[in-house]
Amino acid sequence: MVNNGSTGGAVAANSRPPGRDDEEDVERLFEVKTVDEIAEFSHSLTRDIDRKREELRTMVGERYRDLMEAADTIARMRTGAEAVIANIDGVMTKGQVTVDAKNVAATCEREREREREP
Repeated sequence: MVNNGSTGGAVAANSRPPGRDDEEDVERLFEVKTVDEIAEFSHSLTRDIDRKREELRTMVGERYRDLMEAADTIARMRTGAEAVIANIDGVMTKGQVTVDAKNVAATCEREREREREP
C-alpha cells in the first residue's frame, strides 16, 4: 500500500508474502515520489532494519545469559541433591552422615549470597 500524501509517505508493512501487488505498489511509489524521497525512504528502512537487528541481538544475548544462569543453578541444585542422597544413604546403610551439618549450612549460605550478587 502506498501513501502518496505530501508528507513523504511510506509503504505499509504487512505479513503477506511478496507478490504482484507489491510490484504494483513499488511502481506506484516511483510514479508519485521523487528519487530523493524514495532514497530517503530507503535509508529510513535500512536504519529501521539495523535498529531491529541490534534489538534482536541484545534480546538473544540476554536470553543466553538467563539460560546460562539457569544451567548454573540447576548444576548447584544437582550437587546439593546428590549430597543429600549420599547422606540419606549413609544414614540408612551405616547410620552415618558423610557431611556435617555446619558444612552444608555454610555452603548453602555462600550460594545464596552468590545468587544475590549482580
